Amino acid sequence: MSTGDVSMLMQQAIKTLITILTPLLGSGLAVGVMVSLFQATIQLNEQSLPFTMKLIAVFTAIMISGTWIIETILNYTISLWQDIPRLIGG
Repeated sequence: MSTGDVSMLMQQAIKTLITILTPLLGSGLAVGVMVSLFQATIQLNEQSLPFTMKLIAVFTAIMISGTWIIETILNYTISLWQDIPRLIGG
């Protein structure tokens, strides 16, 4: 296995990871900004509110996109296993 193969595997792993995490982090970010704006508007200094709302948003995003996440991980794993003979050199 050459350094090019290792680089390709790392690139695919990072791309898959970013693809999977984007909806979860995006929903948490969006809800965090909205709650912060709401708190600033009404001058509410409750610190547990943003955390709770972000937790609910990320959990909801996992529930909505869970099958897609599992499918993406499964496709990556299958392609990784199919590349083993090529990577070994057989």
